[in-house]
Parts: sequence; structure tokens; C-alpha cells
Amino acid sequence: MKQENKILHYIWNIFFYTVIVLFLVGAGLFAFMQQQDRSVGGYRLFGVLTDSMIAPGNTLKEGGFRSGDIVITKEVDPGKLKVGDVVTFRLTPIDGQSEETNFLTHRIIKLTPQENGQIQVTTQGDANRSSDQPINADKIVGKEVFRIPAIGGWLLFIRGHLLLSLMVLVAVLALVWGITQLFSKDPSSIKET
Repeated sequence: MKQENKILHYIWNIFFYTVIVLFLVGAGLFAFMQQQDRSVGGYRLFGVLTDSMIAPGNTLKEGGFRSGDIVITKEVDPGKLKVGDVVTFRLTPIDGQSEETNFLTHRIIKLTPQENGQIQVTTQGDANRSSDQPINADKIVGKEVFRIPAIGGWLLFIRGHLLLSLMVLVAVLALVWGITQLFSKDPSSIKET
């Protein structure tokens, strides 16, 4: 009986610490997503809000993503960009906003060298019928290198319902801790009444 108890205790410890690690990773992603204009080692995280990169037939081309996903981008030298790359760029301010805080992630469909040495980039969402307004390559903040499916939706929910999310998290952690404590007790030490 002791051997079975040790195995259950071991399994619950793995589960408990996995939940803790996932919580810490989620908190890190949550905090990092709050400041999209900052990068760590040239990498940035962006939460996807629209389905503009879903190809016809509800399919994903290479580099495509769905709303609710998280897209990880890495800074890239404009000279290394090529048609087909999925890039994130700063949108031009609208309505007199002084800062460029909005970003868009679409596929490059055309690269046009300019006389001044700049590269003009034309992008388009896989679901869109028309291309975006051309931009200078210096507006690009990164090229997509990885996609984490669906977790962005959870992070956006947490951002919108922080108190509820904290209450659920505390309840789940308390439940896991309580079950861990239950399995860690030696059955021979429990006295029958």
C-alpha cells in the first residue's frame, strides 16, 4: 500500500508543479503582451484579434494564424525579407495619435526597391481581397517565427476579467494543494474511530 501511495504522491506533485509552471508562464506572457512595443532579445509577442490570415476554405497557409493565437516575431534585417514572409509592422497613426502603437501582421506580397535605398513593402492578409497600403521596410518590427494556438484568447479573457480569473486560479491551486496533501499522508498513521 505504501508503494501505491508514493506513486500517487509523485503523480500529484508532478501535476501540482506543472500547474504552477504553467501559471508562471501564463503570467509572463500576460505581462509581456501588455507591452507589445518592447522586445526581449529581438522577440515580441502579439495577440491575434482577427482572422485576416485564414486562407479561403478556412485553411492556414504556412505562417497563417487564427484569432486567439499568439504570434511570436523576431526582428529582421529589411534586406533579408522576401515575398511570402509574414511580418508585423507599425500602422500609421490615425486621428492625430502621436504614437504608432497599433500593429498588423500580414504576408508580404510585393517588395519594391526605392531610389533612396529604402524598400517599399506591400502586404495582404490571406483572407483579404485587397492589399494593405505599402509601407517602408523600417516600419516592420519583426518576422513571424512561431505561433501558439488559442492561448491568446485565454489571455485576452484574463485581461478583461482579472478578478474572476484570479479567484478561479486560487480555487484550482487550493484544490490541487489539498489533494496533494491528502495523498501525502501515510494511511497507517490515520487512526480509526
